[in-house]
Amino acid sequence: MNLFKGRHHHRDRGYTDELEAIERAVVTVAATINKRLTEVVEAIKAEGAGAGRPHFEYTVGPVSPKRRKTMPLEVQTTVEEQILVTVHPKTNAGRPAEIDGPIRVSVISGDGTFEVQPDGRSYQSISTDTPGDTSLLVEADADLGEGNVLIQDTTIHHSIGANATNLGQEAGAITPKPVARAR
Repeated sequence: MNLFKGRHHHRDRGYTDELEAIERAVVTVAATINKRLTEVVEAIKAEGAGAGRPHFEYTVGPVSPKRRKTMPLEVQTTVEEQILVTVHPKTNAGRPAEIDGPIRVSVISGDGTFEVQPDGRSYQSISTDTPGDTSLLVEADADLGEGNVLIQDTTIHHSIGANATNLGQEAGAITPKPVARAR
């Protein structure tokens, strides 16, 4: 590499010699840098994920279950209806689980009622006679052994007024029509 070849505007040979020496030094330094960079790259390749290579350190924990919305269950019927509610017990991770014995249901507030079904896993939530809300507490024993681990859920039953769905027309008795008057 000759940076100054053909660019010698000065006739001073000392100046030209000095420039050529600088050029040789720059070429030598560049070659040294290139050689050292190649050595570093090869060392990094050879080390793989060794101690000298940048890396991440991780800390994991504590483990917590996924959060799922479970409470309350909200249902709506008219004051003339009821609705069947069935429980499907789940683990914290959302997988199916068993319960020990039948569910227990109680009214927390409101005028609605309920009837636990023979299967022990469902109940009829029966609406109020007038529009309003009923809150029901549903409980079960999650411990399948001798102990008792109570799990609970809530149902809010919204009872709304029943709207007319047809006019309910009815025909009466047949009668003679009025006689038309002459003009």
